[in-house]
Amino acid sequence: VVNEDNDHYFKYPSERMNADDLRAYVDRLAEGPVTHVFFCASGQRASYASRAVEPIWAGLDEPDHDGRTNNIWCVNAKRLHDAGIDPYAVWIARCREKGVSPGLTFRMNDVHFCFVPRYFRTSQFYRDHPDCRTSDSPSPDDWLSYTLDFARAEVREQALAVIAEQLDRYDVDTFELDWMRFPRHLRPGREAEGARFLTEVVVRTRRLADAAGARRGRRIALGVRVPSRPAAAQALGLD
Repeated sequence: VVNEDNDHYFKYPSERMNADDLRAYVDRLAEGPVTHVFFCASGQRASYASRAVEPIWAGLDEPDHDGRTNNIWCVNAKRLHDAGIDPYAVWIARCREKGVSPGLTFRMNDVHFCFVPRYFRTSQFYRDHPDCRTSDSPSPDDWLSYTLDFARAEVREQALAVIAEQLDRYDVDTFELDWMRFPRHLRPGREAEGARFLTEVVVRTRRLADAAGARRGRRIALGVRVPSRPAAAQALGLD
């Protein structure tokens, strides 16, 4: 299984942002004994034209701590969008042509550089809800202190809105919930009582996947990325 990051491709030279190169990228990923490729289509923001959360290129128009960002990820994702190309649709179709099973992987809590004010990767939901974080006093030395608390209904609903959109938009065989990047989804000390909220998200995602699969005539597998040891998982509220 190849788990493809949400920004790697978009950091290539801009002249490579075209459908032929997207297909060639999958050809390289599928070399050797690869049976599955899981694409990460979003962190906090999406690398496609999402309606559930801001697309990553929204950062091009927003002043951040240094003025404006022209991050190549934003530039290239927008270049594809402006050309009418959805990279994930192209990649998924190419996987099927290559006999590789396509999937999506969804990061339940992505807090890359969240201590940077108005960082281009942070969603407006995240910026508007500092009260929903797992710590009242987050520290740049502890990125996990910036994660969102799934005991809060609005956090669960925001995540499920993006999950629902991706399951509706993309014809995948597997949808993975990545609970390990980053692995704090409840306030410290409240993992046991809050585990039911994380289970709720999995149950509701299974229902969304079932509905999407029924429309497409196939069952969509649901994966979860959790600690390999049950005791370690339960300590994080991942039952």
